[in-house]
Amino acid sequence: MGWNWITHLANYCKLTVISEKSFQQEIEKSLPELKLTHQPVFHYLDIGERAIKLFWKQGDWRFYKFYHAWQKQALDLARQLYASSRFHLTHQLNLIGYREPGYLWKLPLPHIWGPINGYQQMPWNYLRFLDLTGAFYYFSRNMVNLLQMYGSMRVHTAVRNTETIVCATMDDYHAIKKYMVLVPKY
Repeated sequence: MGWNWITHLANYCKLTVISEKSFQQEIEKSLPELKLTHQPVFHYLDIGERAIKLFWKQGDWRFYKFYHAWQKQALDLARQLYASSRFHLTHQLNLIGYREPGYLWKLPLPHIWGPINGYQQMPWNYLRFLDLTGAFYYFSRNMVNLLQMYGSMRVHTAVRNTETIVCATMDDYHAIKKYMVLVPKY
C-alpha cells in the first residue's frame, strides 16, 4: 500500500522517502519504469535480518521491538535530511497499524499520519461463538488494543502532534475520536 501512495503522490510533489533496505533492489528496479512527474529520492535503513523474518511471520509481536528502533533511526536520518534540504511536511506512511506512530512528528513541520487501522475490536459478545483458541486470541487482542488505546503515551503524543490523521475505515475514525479525544480526517 505504501508504494501506491508514493507513486501517486510523486505525480504532484517532490518526495524524499525513507524505506527499509531489503526493498532497495526492487524499488530501484521499478523506479525507472514508472512515468512519474517527480522521481522520489529514496534513502534506506536496515532493520536487520531477524526483524525481516518476524515481519513476514505476521502477528509476531517481537517485530515491534525492532521496528521501534528502526523508527528512531528514521527520525535521525530525517533530521539530517531536513537540515540540508527543507521539507514542507512529513508523512508517516508505514505499517497500517496505529501501534507504531514513528517519530517524524517530532520535526518542526506539519505532520500527516496514515492511513492507520487496527482500532476495531472483536465484539465481546461474539467471543462465545468461537472455539477456546479463537476466543483467547481475540480476548487478548481486545485487551492489548484497549491498553494501547488508553495507555500508550507515545501514540497519544503522536496524535496530539499530528496535523492530519488518515483513517483506513470509519471504525478507526470513530475509535480515534473516542479514545484520542480529537477529530481525525477520514
